[in-house]
Amino acid sequence: MFSKQLPLVSTVKWTLYRPNTTAIGKTFVGRGLCHTLRLILALTYMPVIAAEPVERKITVAFNNTETATVSFSQTVDQFTLLTLPTHGLAYSLSHTSQPISAGDSTPPVQQISSDAFFTMETRLLLTAQDCQQCEITVIRAPSEYSPSVAELSITSYQNDGHRDRLAAEKYYRLLFSDGLFDDLLVDAGQTAKRFTALNTADDKLRACELDLFRVNESLEASAKVAKRCAALAEKLNKPHLVNLFTVEQARYFWHMDKTDAAIANLTQVLEQNQASGSDVAFVNANAELLLGMIHNKKGEYASADEYFQRAAEQFDTLGEKTLMTDALVEQGLSLRFRNQMTKAAKVLERAYGVSQAALRHYDYQTANIKYNMAIVSALSGQYYHAWRLIDSLQSYADNGATPLWRAHILAAKARIIMELGRLDEAEALYQEVWHLYEKLGANSHLATVANNLANLYIDRGDFEQARNYLEQANQFWGSQWGEEQNLRIRQARVNYYQANDDIEAALAELAAMAPMVEASNDNYRHGRFLSQKANAQILQQQFEPALRTLERALVLHKKANDDLASTRSHYLTAVALYRAQKPLQQISEHLEQAIGIIESKRSQMTDDRVRQEYFALQKNIYELAIRANLTLEDQARILTGLHHAENFRARTLYENLLQKTAIGAEDGEGTLLKSSFDIFANKPTAEQLPKLSFTQLQQYQQALPSGDALLYFFVGEEQSYVWFIAAGQVKMQLLPAAHELNEQILPLVELMDQRPSTSTQASPWQSLVASNRQVSDLLLGPLADQLNGVNNLTVIPDGVLHRLPFAYLLDPNASKPAPIIASTNIRYASSIATDNWLNREKPSSQHAKGILLVANPKLTTDSTAVAALRDGNGLGNLPFAEKEADALMKLWRQRGDSYLLARENATKQNFTQSTPNDYQVVHFAGHATINWDNPALSAIKLSPGNDLNDNSLNGADLTLSDIAQLELNSELVVLSACETAAGKLTTGEGPIGLSRAFFEAGSARVLASLWPVDDTATALLLEYFYQALLQEQLAPAQALRSAQLKMLQNPDYFHPFYWAGFIFIGKNAAWLGQQNAANSTAITSPTFWPLYAHYSVSEN
Repeated sequence: MFSKQLPLVSTVKWTLYRPNTTAIGKTFVGRGLCHTLRLILALTYMPVIAAEPVERKITVAFNNTETATVSFSQTVDQFTLLTLPTHGLAYSLSHTSQPISAGDSTPPVQQISSDAFFTMETRLLLTAQDCQQCEITVIRAPSEYSPSVAELSITSYQNDGHRDRLAAEKYYRLLFSDGLFDDLLVDAGQTAKRFTALNTADDKLRACELDLFRVNESLEASAKVAKRCAALAEKLNKPHLVNLFTVEQARYFWHMDKTDAAIANLTQVLEQNQASGSDVAFVNANAELLLGMIHNKKGEYASADEYFQRAAEQFDTLGEKTLMTDALVEQGLSLRFRNQMTKAAKVLERAYGVSQAALRHYDYQTANIKYNMAIVSALSGQYYHAWRLIDSLQSYADNGATPLWRAHILAAKARIIMELGRLDEAEALYQEVWHLYEKLGANSHLATVANNLANLYIDRGDFEQARNYLEQANQFWGSQWGEEQNLRIRQARVNYYQANDDIEAALAELAAMAPMVEASNDNYRHGRFLSQKANAQILQQQFEPALRTLERALVLHKKANDDLASTRSHYLTAVALYRAQKPLQQISEHLEQAIGIIESKRSQMTDDRVRQEYFALQKNIYELAIRANLTLEDQARILTGLHHAENFRARTLYENLLQKTAIGAEDGEGTLLKSSFDIFANKPTAEQLPKLSFTQLQQYQQALPSGDALLYFFVGEEQSYVWFIAAGQVKMQLLPAAHELNEQILPLVELMDQRPSTSTQASPWQSLVASNRQVSDLLLGPLADQLNGVNNLTVIPDGVLHRLPFAYLLDPNASKPAPIIASTNIRYASSIATDNWLNREKPSSQHAKGILLVANPKLTTDSTAVAALRDGNGLGNLPFAEKEADALMKLWRQRGDSYLLARENATKQNFTQSTPNDYQVVHFAGHATINWDNPALSAIKLSPGNDLNDNSLNGADLTLSDIAQLELNSELVVLSACETAAGKLTTGEGPIGLSRAFFEAGSARVLASLWPVDDTATALLLEYFYQALLQEQLAPAQALRSAQLKMLQNPDYFHPFYWAGFIFIGKNAAWLGQQNAANSTAITSPTFWPLYAHYSVSEN
């Protein structure tokens, strides 16, 4: 900054330096510094005062790292222009005397020279207000292209005779001042007009260059301006500028889909531009970079690589860090187009590092790198990471980006949202993007949007709209964009036909694609193409052709190291063999191959999409293995089928529990949720991946006490299964496929998880009663004989069954309608492996303290707002949560220490500082929020303390990421809040929610809720639970059953909404000195439960 006081005489030191260059929009801006040894050469002259400008040229010779200092003076009625027509040097100024006025005529601390635009002559205005005794130091950068001799031009003007020139030069200087680039598009127009008015050829060329920025809202207009600039440069006999403007014109041709014209321009430049020197090298490097981008777009990757390599080398030699960054970004794109995502990510990280090493960092280049990193992350399946990257560019898109880049950013955002299943948001964004691209005439980008919209409508089931956009994409692309685009169109058509069950049309489209795919010599693409073709053949029951196709595909997958596709093709081979009724041994061989690949890759699955694809495929593999071993009579085969199901279930949780125990609390690895996009951050090596052996499964069954049993569910796309397991007994029962289960179970859940009507008439209960009977008959009816006499039932649900409270289902052996908890204690588990570990292998812990309670955190400034439900939708006061905590404090007085954090004291900091790992029980009573898209952001709402405006999830609240890093070792965690047992349902792992996170944190048991719970009823239910746990000495599952039965007998709370939503998960054994009851006290009379009196309604 400058002071506002103007000294009569001031001395300023002006340093000329070798610039780095960065791409801004579709042009380049030069900046940079170098560190050199200095050899000072003083050259001094006095300007001649005359009406006409006086120009002096001074030749400065360099020897490697020399610098030169030039001194001159000017009078108060003069101004001076300094120019260097050489690419290798630019100005930077540093003050050596008194401060200079901050008026509009003074330069900033670092002047940005005119080589910001296409390396036109480096230019600097100095007025007498800047300095009268002036000194300039010329520094030669350490680059092989830096000049050995520089010609410095110093031209003096009289203010009175050249006021228009002075005004234009002031505009020009301010235009490139630090922090003013965002205003360049507006200010460049005014500056261009002033230079045009000066009416010299050089000034018209400068104005033309400025116009390139002013008119960039239109690609066609920009191309015409670039052509006009080249013509002006040719008249001035400046061949390197002619070529550079020709390159720029080619850039606009390319964006206008005039690829042939763009290539012709660039080829002409490279053929004609054969001289030596930095200007020539700079032009050629830009031309080769653009040619690489064009060939990359066409899918000609080998040619693109050669151009990128040469461009990067030349920019590196020139010292152009920012343009070297651009070349690296394009190289990353080339790798991305070849599906080499890991390499692409590394190259982009390098690009970011190079860009940050440059002197200046620009919004455009940072945005460009983040944009491409987001695309690579999305294509790698890291959708949440991609979303964070692209969302961080929203401000740039709204304020600093050109219309084209705004469209690019919004298009990427739409695609990521689409992959996350938010189709309505994606559609709205795509429509906005469509208008932007349409206005710019960017047909190739419109084709991509049309293709993506077609896939969106396929996902939505709107096939007519999908067809419409496919046709538009085909029209936009046509034939001029090469086979890459044609393949994308045909692939979208295949997706469309398969989604529409038109397999014959899909096969016809695949046949049309075959010659192009085979000619590509791309083993990755060819292998996946054959796998998709085989899938269509299987759907057409062409099993033998499919097997031959898959045999070829597997060879190509191996060559391409495409493990995911290999897994899929092994699975499809097993499917074809199974449907062709081939021997079990052949089927098993390919299933084992597929499972083996998955097991070897589990530790390397660091991204969302690939992991989800593997796990979804893994479920299909195990489902086929179950079907292949299907028998309802042979108990050994039934147990083998169960073993296949178990090897798929909650493996990540089991692996993390074992690893956390092995490495100790101080290591901090093995957590479930370490980042907002990686829901399985733990990465043990392949040799460490544990699973339950068949022998362990047999031992688990044999160790079940008399009266204990297990219901194990596997929900499949074609068939579902339930296994009943007790000591010496196993039975498997077939159930409907997933979609049929959803149709029957979801209506029942929806009837239970909504606050009931206050009506006491029979009609409000009819749907609930009928739905409960239907679901109970479906799930428990076929196992009535096996369930008879079971006192303690463990349920391992799958799919939609994770949302169902089994306690409410009807007991199939009751003489009158009664819930199964009338005679049976019920608890839940994630898998047999985790249940076995929690009950038999988890180390016991010693606790010095009793219970830590966190109750009713103060979340809003409105102390009068009261919430009825304990969810995150309303952050009102929960008075009964505090009453709940007060009652529990009294109950725990004889058991040990208790500690309460309530209202504004219930902060994250206070919670972590209270050493929660010292307590037997940790109890939360308050609000919770579930993030169904990004599980790591689900949270227990805590108070922000005194700053009630700071209520961000990552700040004040206890998120899943926070919970995963805790070291609790607690015996029991009670989550007295809404939906704490719910979460994003992940194939094979179940709900990724708060309850699971607390197991990762070290708890042995968790009491949690399936739906938004009522504040008043929950306080009463939990008081009953602790009374049974502490005073009646019941084990936790028994204590919950006792509390729920009391609620069931209460005429105000007998509806399942009030009590059935709470479930007990985890270790069955008692720890407070209670007896582990082998038997449960049955209550058989339905007269105690008003709800069950309505069952006569459905029977009449």
